[in-house]
Amino acid sequence: MGFKLFGLELVWLQSRIIYSLKMCHMKTEQNYKSFMSIPINNIGVLEEIKNKLSKSFQGKREIMYSDIINLIIREGKVGNEYNELILWCNYKIRLGETFVES
Repeated sequence: MGFKLFGLELVWLQSRIIYSLKMCHMKTEQNYKSFMSIPINNIGVLEEIKNKLSKSFQGKREIMYSDIINLIIREGKVGNEYNELILWCNYKIRLGETFVES
């Protein structure tokens, strides 16, 4: 079974594809903006993780964003706040920031 695309059908299909791409781009941009700064409700979780890592490192080295991600995964933490924290850490790593600011 084949489709024949002529005239208006082709124009309609092209407009649907362009619309879908624009909507996908908008959602991606909104998600990108949402994790540029850490959400306020995740600050407590971040502080808790930083304290655990500080105790385990005993001041031997600074805490890295990858340490936070590894701890979340190692401890099997599940939830939206942990997902957002992982996204935020990945964003910071992609910006070239390695160490967590105090």
